[in-house]
Amino acid sequence: TPAALKPPPPEQLQALAELVSLGYVRGVLTLLDEIAAAHPECIAWVAAPRALAQSFQLDRITPMLKPLVEPLMQPLLQPLLQPLVEPLLPSAAPPPQTHAHSPHASPPHAPRPA
Repeated sequence: TPAALKPPPPEQLQALAELVSLGYVRGVLTLLDEIAAAHPECIAWVAAPRALAQSFQLDRITPMLKPLVEPLMQPLLQPLLQPLVEPLLPSAAPPPQTHAHSPHASPPHAPRPA
């Protein structure tokens, strides 16, 4: 049953996803063999991506890996993306008003109240 399929450890899932995205069939097959040897409990899980890789259908492996790899990547990517995204986000403080005709701006040479 699918519930009995145990995926490999996170670091091997990420390596597998990387090899699949590169289109490196031999690398995918080698890694799947290594996973099966090191983690016998994953042999049943490895069967499907191995069959797909052997028939050069790497594009069909990606949907299998995506739900397993994405949750792993989120905490890793957050600190890396933060400095890249922050300058693109609007700042919390409103920009200073420079428009002289704004209803809230005081006239530049307003007489002082007596």
